Amino acid sequence: MMNDLDPELGRRKRAAWGAYKSIEDVVKKSQNIRLRAHFFDTTKEARRTYSEKLRQVGIASEAKLTVESKQTTLLSYNIT
Repeated sequence: MMNDLDPELGRRKRAAWGAYKSIEDVVKKSQNIRLRAHFFDTTKEARRTYSEKLRQVGIASEAKLTVESKQTTLLSYNIT
């Protein structure tokens, strides 16, 4: 089941790193501490949103597996 998500997760990771790498040089060269903090906070927010989406996918997958396992158990005992 988890292997179905691997291509999508890989694509999202590459996109997230690409977004971070695009501002990395600007952040390193900046002397303004507030600007650096702002850049860091915006990337942190993107990571938090991304991790929340992954968690929701995990919860949905877990719920689906739970339903399937209950159905399998009921069928194995011929309880319908």
